[in-house]
Amino acid sequence: MNDNDIRPTETETMSSPDGKSLRIVFRQDDGKEAAIHMARVHLPQLITVLQREMPPGQATPIDRRSLQIGVNFSLQGYEVRQRPNGHKCLVLMVDLLDQGRVVSIPLDLSPQDVETIIKMLRLGSAKGN
Repeated sequence: MNDNDIRPTETETMSSPDGKSLRIVFRQDDGKEAAIHMARVHLPQLITVLQREMPPGQATPIDRRSLQIGVNFSLQGYEVRQRPNGHKCLVLMVDLLDQGRVVSIPLDLSPQDVETIIKMLRLGSAKGN
């Protein structure tokens, strides 16, 4: 491993204003990050290469119906990470009972989001945006 290499614990993607490219940021827990800018036309090639490197069954997408109100799922754990921009990344480990698997769901929370959630928890009941 090179001294400039990082071992990311999270990734973030942002679309360009014109939608023709994507910025992918790889970030470590200590805030060190590396980013690449890629034209969207090159994404299928990248995905194909990355899929060859994944063990079978590792990239199954979450069926969004599993997260709807009224569907049973179980929170198995959570983790909070500080981001360099002042935001928090709340990672929920959710057992999707109908799919028979546990998935990680990262949530990017602004300082205002965190403050609102804390107030809601103290009140015991409230509704956010």
